[in-house]
Amino acid sequence: MSEKDPHRYDDIIDLPHFVSKDRRHMSNYDRAAQFAPFDAISIIYDMCSLSEKISYLESILLSFIYLSFGINIPDNLYSI
Repeated sequence: MSEKDPHRYDDIIDLPHFVSKDRRHMSNYDRAAQFAPFDAISIIYDMCSLSEKISYLESILLSFIYLSFGINIPDNLYSI
């Protein structure tokens, strides 16, 4: 079955939509609020200059490297 196969979902397309018996339906407002923090981060990131973005990504990469090798992260790493 390839990605372009127009019949790849034929076996599930007519199944009834699952509705939980234990949880109430989430409103669109609550669903949107669930992802609001991520949107706020992307807005702040978009407002940053290129040099600030590079510094931010460097600090994330350094954190990953430090944590991968079990090295304590310096206190001043995020003040680059």
